Amino acid sequence: VPEDDAKSKDDAPRVKIVEPDDPEDEDGEEELDRIGAANTITVVNKIPPSLLKVLRQQFRLMEGWMEPLLKSSQAQQGEMRELREQIETTLEDYERLIGQVRGSKSKRRRARRSDS
Repeated sequence: VPEDDAKSKDDAPRVKIVEPDDPEDEDGEEELDRIGAANTITVVNKIPPSLLKVLRQQFRLMEGWMEPLLKSSQAQQGEMRELREQIETTLEDYERLIGQVRGSKSKRRRARRSDS
């Protein structure tokens, strides 16, 4: 039975988490009787075994479709990184090409001016 016995400075009550003794027990009275302290807050959580079985199956099912999605997402992240690098390289190449075209235009203009 885990217990948080780190009391705050204002003397807050302790909180105890109580696991049920019997999973078939619906009301939790035994656990409440066992704890019965005046300044204790008790949270009793009872889940019927049939509901617990359904929840476990749902989580297994969810794991089954989440794992392929995670792997696919991770693969896409790598592909996106590569695509970004390729786009950046292409943009740099275009900038260089534009600079060369501008440079050759200005050389032609200077050559025309000197011919005149």
